[in-house]
Amino acid sequence: MGAFAGDLRCELPWPIASDTVGMVLVQHAAEEVRDPRMLLDECARVLVPGGTLWLSVLNPLSPFRGRWWRGGLHASALGTWQSRLRRSGLVPDSLSVQWLGPYWRTDRHDSGVAARDRLRAAVAITVVKRVHAAIPRQPLMRFRLQAGGVGSASMGRSIARSVPGRGHGRGG
Repeated sequence: MGAFAGDLRCELPWPIASDTVGMVLVQHAAEEVRDPRMLLDECARVLVPGGTLWLSVLNPLSPFRGRWWRGGLHASALGTWQSRLRRSGLVPDSLSVQWLGPYWRTDRHDSGVAARDRLRAAVAITVVKRVHAAIPRQPLMRFRLQAGGVGSASMGRSIARSVPGRGHGRGG
């Protein structure tokens, strides 16, 4: 059986099983869909835990926005995209942002993120799908602290007795 390679062009929901894709790239398609949340929900559904979503969207602060608006595209603010990602179950603490496109350089030796970077044409948002671990029904081991301080031998024996498979009796 051959592996799939190439672009996927279809309506939502995608004909892909849940939790099967390691990376999804959405490049300037989110502005064209009727409901961007449906698209983000579908991205979250098909991504495996630890999978990456690369979302390239138009920057509403860019001087190029006049061209997009005449073409029917509407750019949303970065905070709006972050809220949409959160509502779709993609955790915002694993999010990174990069400004894309041309900008006018005033000094050839400058580097880093400057105010003019926020005027670039697009924003690349990278988010990793995080899934919280299941909580066990019972604690894995039980600790019983005894009087005598943190470094006492009695505490060491108590812990050794509570861990399955460790020695019984007085040996700590």
